[in-house]
Amino acid sequence: MRKSLLWTVYFVFIFGAGLGCTRKSDNNSVRVTVPINQKIGALVNYSLDIAIINVQIPGRPALLIKKEFHDSATAVGYGTSITFEVPNVPNGVSVFIQALNVYKGDATGDMKFYYDDAAVTVSGVTDVNISVKPSGTSNGKEAQIAGRYLTSNSGGPSGTLAIMFEPGNGKPAMVVEREAIVNGWFEGFAVQGANFDFLVEETGFKLFDDLTITAGGALQHIGGTVSFNTNRLNMLKPAGFRKKYGSSDVEPEPETQMILGFFDNNSDVFVNAVSRKVVYPTGSEGVPNAFVDAALTTIQDYTGASGSGSNIRNSAGGTGASFDNVYTLSGSGCSPAEFASGTCLIFYHAKMANNGREGFTGMKLPFRVVDALSPYGGYVRSKFKYNGCSGAHCIDLKWDLLPGTAAVIDGIDVWRKYSTDSSGGDERNLTCGDLKGKGFGLVGIIAAPAVTQNFEFSGEGLSQSNYNNFQFYL
Repeated sequence: MRKSLLWTVYFVFIFGAGLGCTRKSDNNSVRVTVPINQKIGALVNYSLDIAIINVQIPGRPALLIKKEFHDSATAVGYGTSITFEVPNVPNGVSVFIQALNVYKGDATGDMKFYYDDAAVTVSGVTDVNISVKPSGTSNGKEAQIAGRYLTSNSGGPSGTLAIMFEPGNGKPAMVVEREAIVNGWFEGFAVQGANFDFLVEETGFKLFDDLTITAGGALQHIGGTVSFNTNRLNMLKPAGFRKKYGSSDVEPEPETQMILGFFDNNSDVFVNAVSRKVVYPTGSEGVPNAFVDAALTTIQDYTGASGSGSNIRNSAGGTGASFDNVYTLSGSGCSPAEFASGTCLIFYHAKMANNGREGFTGMKLPFRVVDALSPYGGYVRSKFKYNGCSGAHCIDLKWDLLPGTAAVIDGIDVWRKYSTDSSGGDERNLTCGDLKGKGFGLVGIIAAPAVTQNFEFSGEGLSQSNYNNFQFYL
């Protein structure tokens, strides 16, 4: 499988990109219409946040389509409907469709889940209407979870990690997010009041079954309650606000447990087979773009080992060390050898500034952060070189892979495009056709990537005055 990362514009992940370029087209399609519940009664103070459908087509993985309505630019009117177009569905097959709407409290940030499903036999352009119904509530508290899941002393599963919502009442779980899992390295989330499965789609292996946050704040699944110690850290980020990138909208952020560490399905036998730990900075520092109030006047402080109120602070587990020790791999922080082997993980407090609550992980799978203190990106380092290149001059790209991932990927493709648009984003599951449609062209193939890798791009009119206009996708 090939892993992917788009530097400057996107961070993305692709599995089986070629399928999106070669699949035979069908003239038949399914058009799914989901009415938006009225802003009355139980939803009087709520707004639609996310709408998701899954379409189960025989012989294919569940198709996931998601529409997000987080700000004024994407808000939808109540009493209207959302339409999802599903092209290229074989005629005569029976498809099963699941629909989920998530409504969020306008002032409180709590959530209400509305779900329903339908089965239909496809004939030409087939219309399906699904009126979703109440299917649970959440106080809005979340957990962002990252680290390595071990199925042996030294490694874990690889494939497509489906995060699946359990609607209850005997209904089948539905995919709400797809991420990577690469030799055990993974990222995911949980929400209070809802149950989620973490499923490796290629093998059917479950990392977690019915993962949730209890009313008391514990992270729990069928296997038990997750404990915290030196090899698992739980850092608490109280509810707050941030200004959305490229927008004047202020976005509320729920209380979040930021969990980083090592996990297994064997009562921590694999985790404890060798010495493993998670370290975090113990000093105090304000976090840019993380605010206590909606007026954005008071910054949230990261206080590390202690704190209260709005402070971002340790809740349980991990090993504290000074800023210097953590970020220079010295003293009571990770040693260089522990960091290189992946037996010591770092909680990157500086990465929360512009990467949000997910920034602390220091990973965009299968890549590891190379600029630990940069609040922007930091996963690919670029440098314009006027000489010393194989060409006249070049852009030198450098990245690091997470330990153990080079062994399970079959290569890295490098794509580029020239653009004066410097906007950012986070787009996943692009096909090669998507890339070409966005103006990217393939400029290099690294068949056997090293843990630390450089790639030189030259030619195509590259100069000292325009090198910032080249955007790269890995």
